[in-house]
Amino acid sequence: VERHSLSITSKGDLVGNEDKSGYIYVCRKNTSYVVGETPAFSVDYKDLPADDTKCEKCGITFMELRKGEEAVGGRGVVFWTRRWKGHCKHCKGPPT
Repeated sequence: VERHSLSITSKGDLVGNEDKSGYIYVCRKNTSYVVGETPAFSVDYKDLPADDTKCEKCGITFMELRKGEEAVGGRGVVFWTRRWKGHCKHCKGPPT
């Protein structure tokens, strides 16, 4: 996925966005992917973090994010690993 900033002229009126920032995300198809033979994602989503691993921005632990839910059972390792990595990537820090 590539993130591209939009130029001022292409943004138009962005309601509720005071700084008038705008981005478009472009995904590229993985042409080497073969269903059932190769991994769907280039990242290993089965690499489960330890319960005490903390988000560098807000300090929440992996266990706190799951609210005590078992990562291996229930929704599964892939779900929780992706959820954790997504949180860490998009976290804006502690609530103000």
